[in-house]
Order: sequence, then structure tokens, then C-alpha cells
Amino acid sequence: MNEHKNSAKRIYIDSLPVYITTVTQNRFPYFEEEIFCRLFLETLNFSRWVHDFETLAYKINPDHIHLIFQPGKSSNYSEIMQTIKRNFSRDCNDLIFNRSFIRNLNSYRRRFESSPVLLQNSLNRELEQGFSGDKYDLVNI
Repeated sequence: MNEHKNSAKRIYIDSLPVYITTVTQNRFPYFEEEIFCRLFLETLNFSRWVHDFETLAYKINPDHIHLIFQPGKSSNYSEIMQTIKRNFSRDCNDLIFNRSFIRNLNSYRRRFESSPVLLQNSLNRELEQGFSGDKYDLVNI
């Protein structure tokens, strides 16, 4: 068990799922718009490609998100959340201000879907499950 070097509040235990809630800045309801929900799911998939972790469940609310995931051996939950939040914030701002995206999501998607293991967790499957009916339902992936 390792503690985060700047805080005694964070405890890292290998092989255990973690439950994390993250809130939008000033609780602005970005996720009322489906495009931001889709962008978040794309970011979640990208982050799984970068880090070794399994997403067990998530819930998207208008101004916050709940995540349950199990970190793998190569990353801890702080590193995973840093990747998710950094990439989503940057891509969200690029979308809002009509700037081109830094990373090419199409080339990433082709690499992601070329792997049979990663294909089962692809964005299309998540979107079908997550947006059939109420887009704020709990989704297991």
C-alpha cells in the first residue's frame, strides 16, 4: 500500500476497484448536451488505451460523473483521472472554441478497434448501451 506523496488522504491498494466522482467547473451542466457525453466516452476509451484499467461502471449526470474502475498494474487511479480530466478538458475547450483537436481521434479509433481485446470495449458498444433510453442511466461496460 502506497500513500500519495503530497497527501495522506490518498491510499493506493493494488487490484481493488475505486469509486470516483468528478464535478464540472462551477457545476456547469455540460453533460446536458449529448456531444459532451460522447466526447467523455471517447476520452474514457482513449484513457483505457493509455493506461491499463478496466471500467466497471459509470454514470453521467449534467454536472458530474461517477466512475467505478479497477486500475491495472501500470497506473494508479490518480494517473488515470489526470489523463481523463486533462484530455477531456482540452478536447472540450477545443470543441467549444472551434479549434482543431490536438490528437486525431479517427486514427486513435482505428488503432483501438484493430485489437480484438479492445474492440469489445469500443465506443460504439458503449454508446449503444449508454444512450438507449435515458442517457443518465448506470452503464456497465
